[in-house]
Amino acid sequence: MNRNTNIIITCSSILLFLVGIIHLIRLFYGWKVFIQETEIPLWVSLIGTSIPIFLSYQLLKIRIR
Repeated sequence: MNRNTNIIITCSSILLFLVGIIHLIRLFYGWKVFIQETEIPLWVSLIGTSIPIFLSYQLLKIRIR
């Protein structure tokens, strides 16, 4: 892979990791999120934690190859 591809993969991985961490923090602190007066349940953050962190890990594995 060339240098530009590695930079894009690394940035994407970091962004996905940060999204997963923010969802994890929401789970621990029980923050409420509303979208147009509809409360988003906490279990959505469980999915929002696991999927981005998994994708971040997979991107880092691809970058190392």
